[in-house]
Amino acid sequence: MNYESHDGEVVTGMVGCGAQIVAFTTGKGNPAGHPLAPVIKVTGNERTFAHMRANFDFDASPVISEGVSVEEEGKVLLDLVMAVANGEKETAAEAIGGDELFCVGRRTGYHKPAPCQ
Repeated sequence: MNYESHDGEVVTGMVGCGAQIVAFTTGKGNPAGHPLAPVIKVTGNERTFAHMRANFDFDASPVISEGVSVEEEGKVLLDLVMAVANGEKETAAEAIGGDELFCVGRRTGYHKPAPCQ
């Protein structure tokens, strides 16, 4: 989604545009989830993942730190997405009760809202 805003607002925008599951990349470890769709938190920051394990579902850092291919890591992530979609796995946000809903409009006249794609 082509959108500049805070994590929760972006996820709400994605869900509002029809996303059934959100794979959200972050290096900060924001624990926000969403009440209407599971949010799979992904990071490529090995240190953040180690310090904030409870907030993340997927650590993509082996691509950088271990030379694992993007395709190989992508297959693992797709398996996780499918397990969440099939109700076989709970996301970290669901486990810690993160179900925030953000609806903040703060665009000024010169910014156009991102279209749903």
